[in-house]
Amino acid sequence: MEFSNREIASYIWLGAILGWAATKAPVRKSFGGLARAFCQPAILGTLALSAGYIVLIVVALEHVGIWTWGNLKTTALWSISFAFAALLDINRASEDRTFFAKAIREALAITGALTFVVEFYSFSLLVELVAVPIITVLGLMKIMAASNADHRAAERFLSGLLTIIGLGYLGYSFYRTFHDAEDFAKLKTLREFGIPILLTLAFLPFLYLVVLYSVYERVFTLLPWSIPDEHLRARAKWQSFCTFGWDIGGLQRWKQSNARFDATDEESLRQSFAEIKMLAKREANPPAVPHEDGWSPYAAKDFLEDAGLPTRYYHRSFEDEWFASSSYLEVGQGGLPNNLAYYVNGTEFAATELKLKLNVNQPSSPEEAEERFMRIGQALLIAALGQPAATTFFGKLSRLKSFQVGDGRQGVSLALDR
Repeated sequence: MEFSNREIASYIWLGAILGWAATKAPVRKSFGGLARAFCQPAILGTLALSAGYIVLIVVALEHVGIWTWGNLKTTALWSISFAFAALLDINRASEDRTFFAKAIREALAITGALTFVVEFYSFSLLVELVAVPIITVLGLMKIMAASNADHRAAERFLSGLLTIIGLGYLGYSFYRTFHDAEDFAKLKTLREFGIPILLTLAFLPFLYLVVLYSVYERVFTLLPWSIPDEHLRARAKWQSFCTFGWDIGGLQRWKQSNARFDATDEESLRQSFAEIKMLAKREANPPAVPHEDGWSPYAAKDFLEDAGLPTRYYHRSFEDEWFASSSYLEVGQGGLPNNLAYYVNGTEFAATELKLKLNVNQPSSPEEAEERFMRIGQALLIAALGQPAATTFFGKLSRLKSFQVGDGRQGVSLALDR
């Protein structure tokens, strides 16, 4: 178990920063509050269970000759950077439908191999002590520049500079890899590369169970407000487990539906479960929607997914209307940044209105938000009506204050709020 010069340099700088922070009373106080928040029985219990599960994985890998004590450092770093970090961010894992698929893709991606090659070799300790803080500062500056439209030139320059530095590291690592091919191509190297992948794949089932438990716990905690009757509430808990089982998405959909439409008796409770199962089947195999009726809501809700505006499930709202909405996509920075949102409204079987809405909360700097609004609006028009309508719309936009694009049967509503 050896530490590279890059790791040693990182730990030295981390220790120096923590030592400096310890001399500041406000920082010490903040860390104290953070430690108290962290030391909650639920958090510590979950981390202890996960640590025990990781030990079982390691024992199994050691039993088949894959893991050795020389891989302890890699295992410890993976446990902190992936396993424990995922557990502390359990809400994101439960809300993001693609979390587990993305975790598997990232574990098997070619970028993981390139990162391993780059990290395998490092420069001298003196060079790494200089390089680590410089690269860290440049990365933070790039993040700050990306959040402000006035600093786009600086962002492009910093991106290019970091790319050059990254290629330099990659080139040096490839040179050392081919120069020391005999040393690199060892079983030890293969273990160091493969163990984080195996640990990730083996840990995901445990993480899924933790997410599932947390979702059931949140659902059951909210039931007294939507189902006051104790007997009916007990029936709802049992029925929810029997109906959804491992299906986190279905359980969350039922929770949202139940919060809007309280079940008052066993028949209404049964109907609430039946509707969610029916909608899941319909979403998996969406029926065709005639052109004159609108769009398929299950296609329309994903029109802007690539633009960062995926909607939640298409569902019944009050007064028997149906809709789906995205979270706010913030543009810019500040206490209350400008933002965009996407809405799909319609009937049970067809989406009849698509709305892209821009909220300009900072009228003094609307340019970046309006530019993003135009770009995403064009993507929405192309997805909904096709390229010709999008071209017509943007050709008229600069000349007209009000306009309508479509063929008389379909159209897109875009709104700008100031």
